[in-house]
Amino acid sequence: MRLKTLGLCFGLILLASRAHAATITYILPDINTSPDYIDFNTALTFSGDGFAGMYGGGAGFDAWGHLFGVEQTDFSRTIGQVDVSALAGTNITSAVFSFDLVNGSSGSQTLTFGYFSEDGTLSYNFSPTLDGSTTFASTGQGSNAVDVTALLSAFLTGGGGNWFGFFLQGSSEFQWTYTYTGFGAGPDSANVRLTVEYQEVPEPAALSLFGVALAVSCGALRRRIAARRA
Repeated sequence: MRLKTLGLCFGLILLASRAHAATITYILPDINTSPDYIDFNTALTFSGDGFAGMYGGGAGFDAWGHLFGVEQTDFSRTIGQVDVSALAGTNITSAVFSFDLVNGSSGSQTLTFGYFSEDGTLSYNFSPTLDGSTTFASTGQGSNAVDVTALLSAFLTGGGGNWFGFFLQGSSEFQWTYTYTGFGAGPDSANVRLTVEYQEVPEPAALSLFGVALAVSCGALRRRIAARRA
């Protein structure tokens, strides 16, 4: 009985020390508030969780666009942000960035996904300075996803702040998704999501206090059992 009691007490302590697992999915629509499909006023800024398409370079002009664009190296690109303050102090076990490419080529190309620190005010920047990046193959006219676990973890542990900025550019294909209502689409047409699995790590001080309280309770339980046997 004594061994069983000790085993139960230590088991409860170990159970309490484990982090609580949870999942959060961030919905990231087009947050460009321009009334027209293209807006040449690149001084405009946008707020909230989401993205905005940009034209530049090979397009022959710089402008905001209502699209999730990853067209070739220098035609259209996408920039965005998401408030990840709820993940502060957690252990990221998985982070997947996903989206749909509905328009353009059905071929495959290499996309670059990069991250940087934002401040909640999304500005036009066709070539932002990235704190880290990864490349992956995309498929046009279909659903796509990339593992960004390492990038998001680095952002959170590196003190990047509350806003995780992200950036995508293509390499060789014309692939995009319209998000303009005038074309019969909508802000969430690209189905952009950031799905994060994480563990809430207990505070060391709170965990120590819980362990002491549990140990005291187990000690009292052992004494009661011993008293009954006597």
